Amino acid sequence: MSAAHAVLLAGIFAPPLVLLAVGHAYRHRSHPARGLFWGGVVGYGVGLVVTAAAMLVPAVDWTGGSSLREMVVHAGPLAGALLGMGVGWLLARGRRENSHP
Repeated sequence: MSAAHAVLLAGIFAPPLVLLAVGHAYRHRSHPARGLFWGGVVGYGVGLVVTAAAMLVPAVDWTGGSSLREMVVHAGPLAGALLGMGVGWLLARGRRENSHP
């Protein structure tokens, strides 16, 4: 198995497992953890859409010698999830907790 295949498998299976763990007991999590969860969900979805779009590029365009398409296809879901988790955590970090008893 090459490194590209390992990254592809990690991108397909790791983010849902991490999001499943973070989403457990969601109501009792802090705002940064909730932001991390929703940022990861949105980022993973965007990464999957970008990956699917890169896979639909016509075969004629693949021969340009650029590895950008391969990188997007193999690392898109993982990069999208990690970027989304980071952005979600940063946005939610500044929010205040509810003052309800």
